[in-house]
Amino acid sequence: MTTNKHDLPSICHFYLDLINLFLNSTDLTLHDLNHEFPTSNDDTHSSLFNHDDLVQINSLRNDTKSKIRESLRVIASQLNVYHLNQLSISYNGGKDCLVLLILYLSQLATTTTTDNNNNSNKNFSKKPLLDSIYINYEHNFSDLDSFIDASTLSYHLHLTNYSCDLIQGFRNYLSKFPSKKAILIGVRKNDPYSQHLNFVQNTDNNWPSFIRINPILNWNLKNIWFFILFLKINYCSLYNLGYTSLGGTNSTIKNPNLLKIKFALLNHSNNSSIQKYFTHLYNKNNKNNLDFIPINDPLQDHYPAFFLQNDLLERAGRFKPFHSTQ
Repeated sequence: MTTNKHDLPSICHFYLDLINLFLNSTDLTLHDLNHEFPTSNDDTHSSLFNHDDLVQINSLRNDTKSKIRESLRVIASQLNVYHLNQLSISYNGGKDCLVLLILYLSQLATTTTTDNNNNSNKNFSKKPLLDSIYINYEHNFSDLDSFIDASTLSYHLHLTNYSCDLIQGFRNYLSKFPSKKAILIGVRKNDPYSQHLNFVQNTDNNWPSFIRINPILNWNLKNIWFFILFLKINYCSLYNLGYTSLGGTNSTIKNPNLLKIKFALLNHSNNSSIQKYFTHLYNKNNKNNLDFIPINDPLQDHYPAFFLQNDLLERAGRFKPFHSTQ
């Protein structure tokens, strides 16, 4: 969903209202599903929804609601500890940090932060831009660069960029902005080296010292894509082409598990209800989009990222980058 809001507080309240509307909604009925998503010409999932579909979709809806509430509690707790000028968010244009950003924005509209003199105030109401950091040492896809540029403007981010490894990037950032004490990071437990992370913890080993805030640790792929598709959040177009984890151009390919020929040979019956629902949301969200790529487009050899339901396969399209000696 695009937003034409003119300032940061307006955006925060916009997403607060949007998320609350979803959190307060009741379970769907079969009539809801089949009335909202009439049978389409999509030869991948064109049938009407049945009772089994309804059970799986409502289960995912409720699980995602639970994950949202959990994440908002984590963010709220830290906004009561840190002044907004002590906080930053890590943002690279990917789906996970995008979800985190929307949650963060919505919570800013409700949480009273505390300044260094213990004076409570709505700091974000006087802040034109939201502090954020972007660290990247690879050659980006142009589509990702374009999305980062556009979303930085849309969400009023003060995005500081570093072209280096993560450790050095955070070290440079904290050196430039010594007031920063904590950084929100969109990491999930299925990400590498993240299985034992906590919601809030200090960095260790040779990392520069700051508090990592990890609100979406317990989210899975289905939660991420339900949130994005149901709330109509704009995301990088590379995901529609079959990329499921975005790195550099020399370290990222389309996820081979989403290759249409291969996908059709595998048994995905346990997830077909969710794939069908996501497909209908995708079609509905893009009905007025002139650049819309239909899922059954014969020129596209991969299904979109939201077809992948197995978190363990998410990084199957990522590999160690090749560094040329030329």
